[in-house]
Amino acid sequence: MRYIILLLICIVTTSPLHGQSIPVDKMIHTSGCYFISTATYSLTYKLTQDRRKATIYGFTAAVAVGIAKELYDINHGNPEWGDLAADVTGAAIGVTVLRINF
Repeated sequence: MRYIILLLICIVTTSPLHGQSIPVDKMIHTSGCYFISTATYSLTYKLTQDRRKATIYGFTAAVAVGIAKELYDINHGNPEWGDLAADVTGAAIGVTVLRINF
């Protein structure tokens, strides 16, 4: 068993590293929707004191902005499904992080 672990460590550490695997464009979409969802969640929760409503509004606002951006890209850029997936991911992470209670 030790030899298998040692072999796996050697393979992992000697394999070439290929830099960044997530394109910058996708990280920008994710972080932008993260910001929109957290800001909307915070504002909605401050006004209503309702976590469920804040979650729905935060997620919906961020995804709506992402969809609007992709619709704009149909005529003025390069629309991609991956961008929309990154938008949904950022929105989901944003509202999830704010729902965590410590």
